[in-house]
Amino acid sequence: MLQKNIVFLIRLLVYLLRAILGKNKQELTYKLKEENRMGLVYEVTLPSIGAPDVKSRVLTFSVNGVSKDINLLNVETLVTLPAVKQGDSVVLTFKEIDDVGNASEPSDPVSFIANDTLTPPKPGLFTVKLVEETVDPEVVASVVEPVEPVNVVEAEAVVAPPKTDITLED
Repeated sequence: MLQKNIVFLIRLLVYLLRAILGKNKQELTYKLKEENRMGLVYEVTLPSIGAPDVKSRVLTFSVNGVSKDINLLNVETLVTLPAVKQGDSVVLTFKEIDDVGNASEPSDPVSFIANDTLTPPKPGLFTVKLVEETVDPEVVASVVEPVEPVNVVEAEAVVAPPKTDITLED
């Protein structure tokens, strides 16, 4: 039992020393999440009303063959559609109804396959920090070779008193 406690304490000390000295490196890891099934939301811009007695408008919204009418007032020109899934087949038609209930012929259909074409926003700033210095492998590999001395001539300097032209008279 005492031996297990000593081993545990030694391992704990080694771990703490590595953590304090920065030697405990952690790999950058990531894991892909499952594809997020987000809904795709579209906006439809309608033309201006076709006759002065139009009181309402109907936008028929069909997804994968299931239709739903969206009743609008005559002043509405921008409609946000309910969310659809990636790959859904969408067909839209539009008609106007006057004040006595007469409905126009439906517009030509607009059809498309819902497709996510919006890119994510630009990521924010990230940080980088220096965590360790190591010896450059190229510097360690290069060996400095000693240089032999070149012929050196040794000489001695002789210092003599300076000559002067001054003579002393008695």
